[in-house]
This record gives sequence, structure tokens and C-alpha cells, in this order.
Amino acid sequence: MQTHYLSYAQTGYFSPLVVNYVAQNPDLNPLYRYPHSLAALGNAAQHIAANFTPQKRQVLVDVLQQQYAHLSANQLVQKNIAALLQPNCLTVTTAHQPNLFTGHLYFIYKIVDAIQLSKTLQTAYPQYHFVPIYWMGSEDHDFEEINHAHIFGQTLQWQQPTRGAVGRLSTHTLQPIFDQLKPLLGNSPHATELWEVLQTAYLQHQTLADATQYLVNFLFGEYGLVVLNQDNAALKQVFSPALQTELSEQKSYQLVTQTNQILAQQGYTPQAFARPINLFYHTQGNRSRIMYDDATQQYYIQLPEGDIKYLDLKIPNINNKSNDTHLNDTTKPNHDKPNHLPFGEAGVGHLSPNVILRPTYQQTILPNIAYIGGGGELAYWLQQKTTIEAYGANYPVLMLRNSVLWIDKATWQKCEKLGLYRRFV
Repeated sequence: MQTHYLSYAQTGYFSPLVVNYVAQNPDLNPLYRYPHSLAALGNAAQHIAANFTPQKRQVLVDVLQQQYAHLSANQLVQKNIAALLQPNCLTVTTAHQPNLFTGHLYFIYKIVDAIQLSKTLQTAYPQYHFVPIYWMGSEDHDFEEINHAHIFGQTLQWQQPTRGAVGRLSTHTLQPIFDQLKPLLGNSPHATELWEVLQTAYLQHQTLADATQYLVNFLFGEYGLVVLNQDNAALKQVFSPALQTELSEQKSYQLVTQTNQILAQQGYTPQAFARPINLFYHTQGNRSRIMYDDATQQYYIQLPEGDIKYLDLKIPNINNKSNDTHLNDTTKPNHDKPNHLPFGEAGVGHLSPNVILRPTYQQTILPNIAYIGGGGELAYWLQQKTTIEAYGANYPVLMLRNSVLWIDKATWQKCEKLGLYRRFV
């Protein structure tokens, strides 16, 4: 096999921001803590191992054990979950929404990268234990982004009216997709095995999040990959001090806006833009942006039907009530104002960070030294350093995922015939 090397810049595929980050351009030094290198990962391991608390580790392990209770987890997965209690255990994380049938191939590439980097680090730094993590972005609400899969030239699309977090969606409406899928797969032994796995994943689990956890665990559990569903009240309770500060001080808006100004001055286009409050509120079937009414000094959401609902947002601090995810008595429903929504029994579980705060949430609850993402993901992580550190979390090493272009035989023969391949080799 012939191998040809190109720099990231020569591919023309990546933005100038990502190319310059990977090349360790000194102009970008203020935007990250560690450079894109193996040595930097060792430095990050030492720092994060020393600064991640036993209390956070206990909550993390308790949640993972609950989330895996319905699965027959591989022994290596169980070992990795238990190891997270130890101060020398660190994580390598990638994240993606729970796409139907995993969606784009880079869903797989990212997970494989996390597994491989964990192995590389285990060899380079044997004094630590490294666990690959797939962070399931189950609270994303862009259904059109995750509701389809391209298989053998055809597009299978899940039809379902929804506005809420995709991980909470019921799988009971997926049967029409399976009716289309069966003839596409055929009857080979591999197709039969895949059919059975997909049926078990999606038709024998109640939600898309549970189905995705089962499927990813089936595919990668033997490599020790741990799947974490972010949509969890206990994890958000750990994050509650940041949630309270976000509501009262709008800190992320100020910090990301300042970083975006730095990027713009250097000629880069920011990937994401902060809102004054970078949180959503879950109601039944909806995930709505939280806003603040200066006139009434109240938080509110606007439901899709146009109704305004006011929120009684007073979050118990984890330092005072580490096991309490409920409201104080002062935040019970105000029956004089029937359009008020309380937290209810789910406590902080009703709150959900958007793209601006998701990295901070991840770094708060995981002893994470590396985040693996595509060019767009790394671009918005480069906007987050000051926010993550302002909320007391550790900024990880950003690692650009591998990219793969698969060209089938017929297409490659056409490229050869037309001489197009010479442009690439």
C-alpha cells in the first residue's frame, strides 16, 4: 500500500483556526492551556488527577452504575467504571448526539480515536488508568439532525412530531423504519446479525438514549468504552454552582464574547455565539431557552405555542445539599400565579446547558484530560477556556479526530480514467 502525506493546511478541509491550533501557532496560545501533543497530555494528566475531587468521582460512578444496570456490561467496562473512583484514573472523551443507527461515519471514527488514544496514553503513562468515554449528547433538540440514516444509497427518515431532547424520545414509532431497513440489509449472515442487534437496540428499549447506549456498548464494550448519558439530575447537581452563577451573573456570555472579540481581531470567525443565559429548561416534550425579564425580574421560557411561562429558579447548592436535587420550600409553585413553572421533583434535572456551557458541564463532572472532536467542535472549544476555568473546571487537551474518505471501486476507477486521482497523490 502506498502512503502519501499532506499537512492539514494542504488538504483545504480545515478552517484556518483549526490548522493554526494543530500547528501550535503562538497567536492562539491564550485560547488553550495545553498544546496538541503527547507531552501535553502527560502534563494534563498530572494536573487533573490532582484536582478532581473524590466526591465528584463517587457521583460519577454511582450514575454510571445506574445507567448500566439494564445492560450486560463487558468486564472491561465494569472495571473501567470502578476505576473511576481512584485518583489516578482519567478519561479521554468524545461526544455526539444519539443519531439514528449512529448516523454519519465520523460517529464511529471519534469513538475509535478515543479508544486508541486511551491505549496510547496507557503505554506512555502507565502510572495512570485511562478510560475512553462516549459522552452522549442526549439533550440536543435538533431532531432533523439525528432522525435519518443513509444506507446503500437510500435515506431512511424517522417521522415523529417532537420539540424536546432527542435522547428522551420514545422508540415506539420506529417500526416503519425497520420495515424499510430489512430488504436493504439482505439475508447474509452479517446482515442477519446486524438486524438482530438493531432490533434489540431500538425496539426493545424505551428511549433513543437507551437504544444508543445499548448499540454503542455492543459495538465497543469489549474495548472498555464507557457510555455516559449527560441527561441526569445527579450529574447536574454537581454542576449546580455553575448553573446558579450562570443564572445570576451571566458569566459565560461575558467571557465568550470577550474571546470572540480576540478571534475576530485575529481574522477568525467564531464558531458559536453566547446568549445572555446559556441554559435550556425541559418541560414535557419541549426544551426551551431560558430568558430573563428585566421589568419583572423573573426568568421565563416561551413555549412553541407562544405561551410565556415564568420559572422559580432557586437551585440548592451542592456544598450544602450534596444529595438533594429537589427544591427548597421557598420555591414551591406559586398558586397565585398559575403560569409559573417550578422545578418540581426533578430539581436541576430540568436545566440543560447549550453548546456554550456543555464543555464546562463535561469538564466539571469528568476527570477528563482530552477531548476529541472534528474541526467545528475544536473551534468552539477554543472559545471556552476562560469560561471553563472561571467555573472551576479543568481545560483539556483538544485533539482533532481522524478523518476518513471511503471511495468505492467504481468511483475510484472513474477517477483513474479521468486522471483526477493525481490531484491527491
